[in-house]
Amino acid sequence: MIIGIDARPLVEKKTGFGYFLSNMLKELLKIDSINTYYLFSDRAIHFNENNYTNVHKILYQDSFYCPKTFYFYYKLARTIKEIGIQLDVFWGTEHIMPRGFSKNVKCILTIHDFTHILFPKSTTKYNLLITKLLYKKSIRNADTIICISNNTKAQLKQFYAKEIKDKDVLMIYEGGFPSDQKKTKNDYSNLRREVEELSNDCFLLFIGTIEPRKNISLLIEAATKLKIHNIKIVICGKIGWEKKSIVEKLYSTENLIYLDYVSDSEKDFLMTNAFCQVQPSLYEGFGLPIIESMQRGTVVLVADNSSMKELVEVDYLKFETENSDDFCKKVLLLYNNKNLYSLAKKYCLNRAIQFNWEEAAKQYLDCFNK
Repeated sequence: MIIGIDARPLVEKKTGFGYFLSNMLKELLKIDSINTYYLFSDRAIHFNENNYTNVHKILYQDSFYCPKTFYFYYKLARTIKEIGIQLDVFWGTEHIMPRGFSKNVKCILTIHDFTHILFPKSTTKYNLLITKLLYKKSIRNADTIICISNNTKAQLKQFYAKEIKDKDVLMIYEGGFPSDQKKTKNDYSNLRREVEELSNDCFLLFIGTIEPRKNISLLIEAATKLKIHNIKIVICGKIGWEKKSIVEKLYSTENLIYLDYVSDSEKDFLMTNAFCQVQPSLYEGFGLPIIESMQRGTVVLVADNSSMKELVEVDYLKFETENSDDFCKKVLLLYNNKNLYSLAKKYCLNRAIQFNWEEAAKQYLDCFNK
């Protein structure tokens, strides 16, 4: 089979969608050397295809009158046809499925979240416009829809019941770190000094894009409250779309360290050395850093909402969303109770076993081949 893939998330400085696709591709290509994969994007694709004989990158050029996602949706199918590639499957990896494929092409769409419906003010105006115009149409264009959590699947049925009628709807969990990264020891020789020095501190770690939905303001409030206990808060991630006042506080709040975007080795080092990895988001479609931290043996503490309460089932590792007092209470409960903290570490390690890219890749390949 010839499989086309939306490779636009594979940029140099990846966010959640990029890590999802990169990890999934690596596992897919370990188990599938027969099918041919074409990666389509309008920007440089940061994925090493030289390790595989069945992977090809195709860069296309959008136009002034039909730029970016609009070109992807309205023109990509025709572009692929003009190139002379006859696809059997096209996989839309981040919510948008191009129109115009023939009935012979199986269209598979991955749905990550419904931020545009639940938290429209937490995204940019451009992304809101894209989702308003193309999200529903993309679901209609798909033959099969894959959701990344049970919460996302339930919301798909809630928000788009009409559009998914008579379609296959599946749930496939993400897997945290790829299998090769679980087994190999990371090279910590090129860590920034401010990262390396954190190994001597007790700190809470947040990793994610800095945007309103991530609820960074809660961590800023908590930094002041936890200072007396010598528990620092470390925030990592590039600035997405966020209020100027919040961004300024990232650099000025006492007891809070903002490291901007971190490399894979820095991320691994921080997760391994953190007292807790925290996820205060107002909403998540999945929550990849949660599983990655669990796989590193790190305790995670999450807001009690959306898919996060699905990934973390025990109450003592969940706090009330937007309640910094309850957040600090749960942190100090773990900090002051060594037995509970030890129990939490065991729980997180055992829970992490249930998420792996190998199994996810097998399920995706079954979907491609079905």
